[in-house]
Amino acid sequence: MHPVGPLALVFVGSIICFAVAADTFNTSNSNVAWAIACGVISTMVTGVILFLHFMKKDIMMSLGIYGAIFLVLWWAAGVAFTTGAGGPYTGLGNGYFGVWIAFGASIYYFFLITAYKIKKVSSFFSGLAVCCAASLIEFSVASDVCVRSNNCANRLGWAVAVGVISFVVCAIGLYLHHAMSSQMEERFGMILGGFLTVWWAFGAGFNTSVGGPFPGAGNGYFATWTAFMAAMYYFIMMTPFVRTAIEKAVEEEFAQKEWNNKSQPEVQVTGTSVPKDIEIGTLSGQEQDMHTSHNSSRNSSHMSSHASSQHGSAVSGTANGEQ
Repeated sequence: MHPVGPLALVFVGSIICFAVAADTFNTSNSNVAWAIACGVISTMVTGVILFLHFMKKDIMMSLGIYGAIFLVLWWAAGVAFTTGAGGPYTGLGNGYFGVWIAFGASIYYFFLITAYKIKKVSSFFSGLAVCCAASLIEFSVASDVCVRSNNCANRLGWAVAVGVISFVVCAIGLYLHHAMSSQMEERFGMILGGFLTVWWAFGAGFNTSVGGPFPGAGNGYFATWTAFMAAMYYFIMMTPFVRTAIEKAVEEEFAQKEWNNKSQPEVQVTGTSVPKDIEIGTLSGQEQDMHTSHNSSRNSSHMSSHASSQHGSAVSGTANGEQ
């Protein structure tokens, strides 16, 4: 898919975000003002990037990553402050979906533009990139809760720390992956994946427990579990024997399906080969009549030929007897 596609979705989501906020809510609220500013600035930035993609395609495919990074960071903050507690889009509605569409599309744009730049898309990238984005949302939401409650001690402080540290580690990991050889990349990935998995196991345990900051469904809750699952996926895919076992299982499954398709016996019907399991009883009435008519005419032809042969033999025998 071309990067312009998700970029256009960011543009649309940005317009929805600021339009709903400006039309529906009181702009004296700081979070509502942020929703308007977030949407307006994103609309302008995305519009410029879209224009450059059409007018200066080669330049943007090389430099577009900087715009992608800005959009991901911008909309991570947008999601945290507009759909979190006290935000204008806490419930399902146009603004809520507009913000999430813009954020999701900005991540996908970043993924595509980076994949184009490095000429590869691998399993490590998807898992690590998702963990990075989820970490960004988690610590943004946790920071907002800290500011509003005027208390960042204990579990709230841990919630902020776990997201910040994970985001920094993931960002560094994404950069280092592209500068390493294949062997170094694999070893580095195992260590990094193991650390992130353990880190987010503790993060999920503290954040989503009864006394944690995200005990129920919400942005912080889902961001925490998304980061944990993405970290675990990344670790699994960077572990050689596990990855090899998964790839082997997938290959065997496809090979078995291909073998079953090739080994299915065939029979000749009306001069064409069809699978044996397609019997006359499964055909339509017209097809059955055609098939029956064909067999009858073929049998009649054989009988006529046989009768003619016998008659010829009899005539020949009579002639010989008369002689």
